[in-house]
Amino acid sequence: MLVLGIGIELLQGGHNRDMDGRDLLRNLIGSWLVIAWRPLLTSERRNSVGEGLVAASVALLLCFELGATGMVAARQWQVHEQLPLLYDFTHQDPGAFWTGRLTVSADHSLNNAQSLKLDLGTETYSGVSLNNLPADWRDYETLSITLFNPSTAPLTLTLRINDVAHDRSDHAYNDRYNTRLTLGPGANTFTRNLADIKNAPDGRSMDMSRVRRMGLFAVRLPEPRTVYLLDLRLD
Repeated sequence: MLVLGIGIELLQGGHNRDMDGRDLLRNLIGSWLVIAWRPLLTSERRNSVGEGLVAASVALLLCFELGATGMVAARQWQVHEQLPLLYDFTHQDPGAFWTGRLTVSADHSLNNAQSLKLDLGTETYSGVSLNNLPADWRDYETLSITLFNPSTAPLTLTLRINDVAHDRSDHAYNDRYNTRLTLGPGANTFTRNLADIKNAPDGRSMDMSRVRRMGLFAVRLPEPRTVYLLDLRLD
């Protein structure tokens, strides 16, 4: 059954679907549930204590997985309801939404109670990625992002945005939206038309109902830098 589940996931991956370990776990739980409970429900003989414990353990595992799935669904509903904000700055744990070196900060906050402090290193690409964000941007016209540069030296960042189709392809540079943001000292607000983002992929239109990821990064910095994200929204 494990081999069959892996085979199905690999086949899905070959058709532009991601191989999902959680899907594999759910398949196994379903199989274990049938295997463990069928003897208890169909056998006329008296079942052993061991069989009962196995069945109860599988049932608990199923309840745990259903609870985890419910929590993810509730979080995704909250993410969708926060529009036009693409990120809710009241969150105390950005790790549930972002990847990269960033922390919650009270410094330089603008319209929000707090900001996100981004620590940029000297590696080739250093930055953050918003992976859990509202996916449907169709009812809006512009993207607005406000950043604070605490240094007197300018800083150039790259903003990249892609949809689900890009994530399931070969991640070509010309299949997503890329733009440079040059930050002067202090607060900087940048506005980008969503029509430009939609038309950015070469040979197709970005699916604005399935926006998947937003990245903000620097390239080959000569020294570490810090920048603060103050606001991120659609209008």
